[in-house]
Amino acid sequence: MKQQILESFLKLFQKKMRIISICQPHFLPWAGYFWMLKKTDEFIFLDNVQFDKRSWQQRNYIKLNKLYLHLNF
Repeated sequence: MKQQILESFLKLFQKKMRIISICQPHFLPWAGYFWMLKKTDEFIFLDNVQFDKRSWQQRNYIKLNKLYLHLNF
């Protein structure tokens, strides 16, 4: 009986663990966004939640000729 329990326990830990990431879409994604996409097995866009007007999902900064422009959509 102990041997069967040990074997079933080992089978559980031999399976590969999966990494799943969930993130809201952004107008201009940041560098960590692409790193997260590369490192995960499954990626889910969380796009059916309440939109926060004060967040970075609708705005971003762009550097142009040593000048930072604030984009707001």
